[in-house]
Amino acid sequence: MCLLRGIVLGALLVILGAYIHDSVQTPTAATGTQEATLVNWDVVRSNLKNLATRVHQEWNRLVG
Repeated sequence: MCLLRGIVLGALLVILGAYIHDSVQTPTAATGTQEATLVNWDVVRSNLKNLATRVHQEWNRLVG
């Protein structure tokens, strides 16, 4: 149980760290460009929405 809790906590810390890193980036003054983000959050949002839709459809199929 402790191993599973540690794995979940580690995954959450990695995701939180990447989100914080990507959200605090500011453009550099000299060039006006921004560093590349670690994660494309639009893709993550889209994938989570697709996953939630599939889970909802499967739940309805199993229950209904």
